[in-house]
Amino acid sequence: MNILSYKLYKKDNATTIVFLHGFMENHKMWIDYAKRLKEKYQIILIDLPGHGKSDVYNEVNTMQFMSDMVIEVLNSLNIKQSIFAGHSMGGYVIMDLLRKYKPYIRKYCLFFSSPFEDNEEKKKNRLRAVELVKKNKDSFISVSTPNLFNQNKLDELSEEIAFAKKMGFETSLEGITSALLGMREREDSTELFNLCTIPCLLISGKYDNAVSLEKLKSDLIFNEVREHVVLPCGHMGYLEAKEDSFNALNKFFES
Repeated sequence: MNILSYKLYKKDNATTIVFLHGFMENHKMWIDYAKRLKEKYQIILIDLPGHGKSDVYNEVNTMQFMSDMVIEVLNSLNIKQSIFAGHSMGGYVIMDLLRKYKPYIRKYCLFFSSPFEDNEEKKKNRLRAVELVKKNKDSFISVSTPNLFNQNKLDELSEEIAFAKKMGFETSLEGITSALLGMREREDSTELFNLCTIPCLLISGKYDNAVSLEKLKSDLIFNEVREHVVLPCGHMGYLEAKEDSFNALNKFFES
């Protein structure tokens, strides 16, 4: 079986952190953070199926398949336990890892993500998105990407939006549609999240159009092992609020 493409910042006898990117992204989104953490931790930046340099594999890349592939990478490196951080879709993959591969997880961060399944409206929107991508991939990326940022600051975020679009343009049509269909099928993990005793950090954005802050606050249980940090940004906090996002992650990694 082929192994997913990944970038390894190797450090012997150090805690490993596995970073998982989101939809229409790749490992490049994490490079700045990795370079700042590599002196203390071993870092793995994985390209999920159909993204970056990883093969597409399937017409539908479920979160279960993606999590299996992540474990293949860890097994190939003989890594038994790691800290995980996942942006958006990467967070959905972490929830499946938690369901099936719990011993591999030392602690985890849902980075502008959630444990929720798609509601019926969002499932319909996924299918509409598949059709739009098939008609004109570049147009879909150009129109949809700015919606992930704080709508009140789009003029100030032109460089950040351009970077996000570039990752989208680098993603194949098949990679985009297989991920859309895979996210549409994912299981709800709310109960799993609320009952889990593994340390968790959830970072979310006050102006995130992709993840409902209201639902996060109403449906999830936060306590001494499950922390919630809200930043004044949209869904792309690693670009909009880079330092605040990094500081929250770094504090959690060190705790």
